[in-house]
Amino acid sequence: MPIILNSSQVQQNFGAALERTLRGEDVIIERYGRPQAAMVPYDRYQHLVEVGKEQAEEAMPRTTQRAQLHEAAATYQVGREAPAREAVSSAGAGSYRYVTRVPGICGGQPIIRGTRVPVKAIVGYHKLGLSAEEVATALPNLTLAQIHETLSYYYDHVDEIEQDIRENQLERLVERYGLQVAADGRITLAD
Repeated sequence: MPIILNSSQVQQNFGAALERTLRGEDVIIERYGRPQAAMVPYDRYQHLVEVGKEQAEEAMPRTTQRAQLHEAAATYQVGREAPAREAVSSAGAGSYRYVTRVPGICGGQPIIRGTRVPVKAIVGYHKLGLSAEEVATALPNLTLAQIHETLSYYYDHVDEIEQDIRENQLERLVERYGLQVAADGRITLAD
């Protein structure tokens, strides 16, 4: 039977709550009368993980199908907005595990799946001479696999990525939006 403690009790005496967990008891932590967290013995945790995996495997076909439909819809929308040449390359983004396009995020440019990190940002680090390991150190939320695949995507789509980089250089942005660059480097809107 789980032991229910409010968060202030746990804060005041974390050691006692931990000791109960180590003795095999489940500790439920409540805040404002609602369960917020739990401390469980490791063997119970392992059991819960296994049950979760089994449930995920049962639901996998539906989830995978839903994800594939979402990816196809995103690719279709991006492809409709882009010229015919780019539509082919955007459809290729679906064959990458970590690189995708999402309309409304980074202007529909290729990004690392699950983040807002555009491919061109990783390419920038690469062009500065940083290794994939150094980029992973600089951006700890990314894995080495994500970084390597992003560079692979870049080399498969060099023209597209380089065009995006050129269009977003400071000189082009100043020209496009009518900005002014002061002598001290500040950028302002033109009067």
